[in-house]
Amino acid sequence: MLRCAVATSALLRRAPAACRAAPRLLARPLSSTPAAAATAPIVDIKSEADFNTLVVQASAQPPPVGGPVIVDFYADWCGPCKQLTPRLEALVRAAGGAVRLAKIDVDALGELAGAMQVRSLPTVVLIHGGKLVDQFQGALPDPELKKWVDKAIALAGGPGGGEKALEAAAEALASGDVAEATRA
Repeated sequence: MLRCAVATSALLRRAPAACRAAPRLLARPLSSTPAAAATAPIVDIKSEADFNTLVVQASAQPPPVGGPVIVDFYADWCGPCKQLTPRLEALVRAAGGAVRLAKIDVDALGELAGAMQVRSLPTVVLIHGGKLVDQFQGALPDPELKKWVDKAIALAGGPGGGEKALEAAAEALASGDVAEATRA
């Protein structure tokens, strides 16, 4: 099995004790504040604030503002990460706004990786409604990866979830239902 089974013990040593003991981190939504997050399908997480806004809060909102977020924990030196990330990007782009991909460099955000209990690379997690829904480690074969991403797309109401939400909002606005059109 091809793995970058890089023990992230170095990451965990750098993380504060509170992060190492964080299995309950996403046992409940981290924030109930509505997200005003960007709607880009692929985002690079550069800080914990980005993570909170573009992952946790956005995952609690419907597409196109939010929806399920696939989080790719990677490192530039990890061979399987270099193979997996472009495949994830292609599947997310094909989803038509139903899901977002958030990429996190574990070398830059070691504390966050520790808090999420990332122990090998690549690690991919699915966040929906502010909660951890599913995860896998290692590079999956294409059919398994597509099935996994399809599960995330289904949580958003299917492919094109973002486009469907925009169409529904336009119809509601055209009929004069401003409250329904602006519901997020």
